[in-house]
Amino acid sequence: MLPPLVSTAKKGLKVVRAEVRGQLTVTDPVTFAHTLTEGLGKARSYGVGLVLVRK
Repeated sequence: MLPPLVSTAKKGLKVVRAEVRGQLTVTDPVTFAHTLTEGLGKARSYGVGLVLVRK
């Protein structure tokens, strides 16, 4: 787990983050492409929920 992001502008706003490492096998290319472009989770509008994939 990464340290949470805590807003200094909006009291009570806290976003929990995680880093996952491993090997990925894509079984549904359409859903995978959507997740890469749109992100995942509730905090997408705060700039988190992005997915980074490295080869």
